[in-house]
Amino acid sequence: MNTVHARATVEGAPQGHPADDAVQVRIAPEVESLTAEQVCDLPLPVLLARTNAKIGKPVDLSSDNFADVDTSYFFGYLVSRPKDATLHIRSDATEIAHDVYVRYLIAMHLGLPTDLFPPELSHTVFVGPNLDEVAA
Repeated sequence: MNTVHARATVEGAPQGHPADDAVQVRIAPEVESLTAEQVCDLPLPVLLARTNAKIGKPVDLSSDNFADVDTSYFFGYLVSRPKDATLHIRSDATEIAHDVYVRYLIAMHLGLPTDLFPPELSHTVFVGPNLDEVAA
């Protein structure tokens, strides 16, 4: 996140007036253009920072919400917004699987080819008026 320092002033306000205080504005960086190879190779914290993505709450597949759902192929989902993305990965994923799932969803989010990932991975995109774009 970049921080831009700006000074808000009101013409004619005496120096030291509250209207003359410095203001800090935090600006979300634009998502960088990456290749599929970079998505696979960058250290995960660097990848998340460069794509303005974050890891959200893990998905607990043992909860009642999933009682009647076959979750054997579900590995997580990504909520995509214009300036950022939040990834939610199943809570029982191993460290390696978690890493692969995050990278796959980021590649999909960026519109990159996913042929570097295991062919068993696939996604479905849900879009609705009360949803940001959700890929699962």
